[in-house]
Amino acid sequence: MPTLLAPGYLLAALVAAAGVGALHLLAWRRPTPAPLPTARFAPGASPRALVRVRRLNDPLLLALRVLALLLAGLALSRPARTPALRGVARVVVMDASRAVQRVAEVEDSARVSARGADFVSRVRVDSVARLLPDSALGARAEARGVLSAGLIVAVREARRLARTFESVEIAVVSPFARESWDAATVAIRGEWPGRVALLHVTARDSVGAAVARSRRGDAVSRGSAPDTEPATASAAAPVTAPVTAPAFSRRVPPADDPVGAAFALAPLERSARALRVRRGPPTTEDSAFASGGGVVVAWPARTGSENTGAAEVLAARDLAVSGRFVRDALAASTGDVMLRWGDGTAAVREWFTGSGCIRSAGFQPAEVGDDVLRPGMLALAAGLSAPCGDIDWTPVAPEALARLAAAPAIPATRQGGRALPPEDSLWLRRVLLLLTAAVLVVEWWMRRRAAAAARARSRAPVATSREAA
Repeated sequence: MPTLLAPGYLLAALVAAAGVGALHLLAWRRPTPAPLPTARFAPGASPRALVRVRRLNDPLLLALRVLALLLAGLALSRPARTPALRGVARVVVMDASRAVQRVAEVEDSARVSARGADFVSRVRVDSVARLLPDSALGARAEARGVLSAGLIVAVREARRLARTFESVEIAVVSPFARESWDAATVAIRGEWPGRVALLHVTARDSVGAAVARSRRGDAVSRGSAPDTEPATASAAAPVTAPVTAPAFSRRVPPADDPVGAAFALAPLERSARALRVRRGPPTTEDSAFASGGGVVVAWPARTGSENTGAAEVLAARDLAVSGRFVRDALAASTGDVMLRWGDGTAAVREWFTGSGCIRSAGFQPAEVGDDVLRPGMLALAAGLSAPCGDIDWTPVAPEALARLAAAPAIPATRQGGRALPPEDSLWLRRVLLLLTAAVLVVEWWMRRRAAAAARARSRAPVATSREAA
């Protein structure tokens, strides 16, 4: 449906056209000169007479001027149109992050979700999100996925398509791993009032985790186990049939142990499902447990005289803890540094074995006082029990997925309860301005022609009088 975004300009053009028509009707015409029978009654001055024109003078010039005004006013009023919405469009977000087991499965699910749609836009998401020019997803990226970025691009594309199509839907194809999820995911989904369909694909298994770590340079080959008993654990890592760590298996020291008390009270929502804290060096059994996907924290107990320790600071990438700690020598001399002292030396090291990891702690909390019960120490315990490295391919909680999918099916012609604005037809404005210029050129040419004809008529009586004389 056509409409005008600035109708005031057209109204002004109509008023100007009416004024031009009124001025045109008030025009005066010089009478046609004719020879007199005698010159006795001729006045000394040039005889002139003014008469009111009873018929419209130069109607074509008037029409051209009015047309030019109306075309210019229509162009300046920004004509727009609200297109007739029809058809179904779909925006498919395809997860190509390291959490995906098979990219081909993602492409197959995307093709299934695109069935019945008149137009399909595809968004690839790994550590970044971008629109794809075709249906080819490409190779899997060994990077953490960011579903929030994919939803931002999808919502922007869905709003664009909603200006043309009657129905627009968003489909997300992903294993919905925890590492791809953040607090903004559900909030961003709320920016689109339409339907969001969730299609689950298979997440990578423990073999895929080992491959991902080897590509990042974090595999066992990057660092060896300690020279003591953990060396046996490292050697036992590539066993033919590793023991799979049971889900939700947690073995921690008793609560009367300071470390056991910290792990018992720590918030472990994002912790590894399979956790084992050993107050001694890791064994072959622990190595097999880690190879199956578990997390082993080797935290040897301090022997000898009691020592409350001195004020120290432990720092990680997103964690800093201060307290009375006693420094111990790290059993592991290689591997990734997970936690450092304030002076930069390693306090906790981590090395991977199979699809899990073993962490070696080189400090002791104070056994006297309530330091182990403070929030900083509890956060430290939660960090040590978190999934190995920065990989967490466990699925998001069903409640979170339900919040992502649950939304009323609001028609795509509405966004946030408001009708979509009409589209400004820039090309039509340009055409109208070109037509205005063409009409003004024609009007100028006809005006010059009429003026030339009037001058010719004014010279004609003089020539006739001389011939008569």
